[in-house]
Amino acid sequence: MEKRKYVISLIVVLSLSLIIFVSAGAIVTSKAREGAKQTYKGILIDYHCSKTKDPTKHLKECTTMPNCEKSGYGIDMVQPNGSYKFYKFEAKGNNLVKVFLAKTKKIDNLTVEISGVLTGTAISVSKITEDTSAVTGKMVKEFVGILGDSDCSPTLKDPSGMTTKCMSCEMCETSGYGISIKQMDGKYIYYKFDSVGHKLAKENIVTKTKSKNVPVIILKGTLKDNVISVLSIAEK
Repeated sequence: MEKRKYVISLIVVLSLSLIIFVSAGAIVTSKAREGAKQTYKGILIDYHCSKTKDPTKHLKECTTMPNCEKSGYGIDMVQPNGSYKFYKFEAKGNNLVKVFLAKTKKIDNLTVEISGVLTGTAISVSKITEDTSAVTGKMVKEFVGILGDSDCSPTLKDPSGMTTKCMSCEMCETSGYGISIKQMDGKYIYYKFDSVGHKLAKENIVTKTKSKNVPVIILKGTLKDNVISVLSIAEK
């Protein structure tokens, strides 16, 4: 009888030990998953401006300003209720952001795909790429800048000195028209028009303007991949 009780007690102890061992293993596995490398999608933004209500409207040129850069970078990820939550990057991630910003041609709505490890609200980043699966550049915006063509304008430090007569030559017209927009640092970025924008620029401005030099224009359209789909255009 005593031997039987001993055997039963031993079985209970072994069973409890097995349960504790399995539970401990489950906890370790859970922690490993939390710390595993994953992919995160959101809008690249600096911490200083991360509380903006609509990060899709946040400009790239603001992101590169000294105070914004100093505050550190991260991504705003949309939540189930439609709001955004900011996840900050560590030092390596900030350096990768600088490389990304130097290469991207987008001026706002910096949708990105991040590879890294999330811990709390901080991400250890290993890779940053543009999120091409996101619906980007579909917001109608107003653009103000200097009318130009794709042959001459991108090479000029000050495109305002180009003449309207130059834009009318066959080579310039064939290259396609666009707009040079001045940035905060004084430099210009050139954006080409789609075929509709090219036609509107030619018919409404190039052939009608009385300005000797290329005029300042104002237009409405959507930007995607450095090309503006023009809805309306006029001389300012």
